[in-house]
Amino acid sequence: MTKQRDGDIHYWSLHKNTGGSGTTAGWNTSATDSQGIVSAWVRGELYDGSTLVGLCDGEKRTNPD
Repeated sequence: MTKQRDGDIHYWSLHKNTGGSGTTAGWNTSATDSQGIVSAWVRGELYDGSTLVGLCDGEKRTNPD
């Protein structure tokens, strides 16, 4: 997720790990936004099928630009 200069939050596409309990996955990603990026963080979401059952946000990092 990113916060734009105008204060809006941009929700980026989800990446998923469907391997089940105890599995891990990793992704290399980047983001650019014509509105500018003030800060960024990761949100983890837990689903049971298509039902969201939990979420947590990682530490917010400020863009050094």
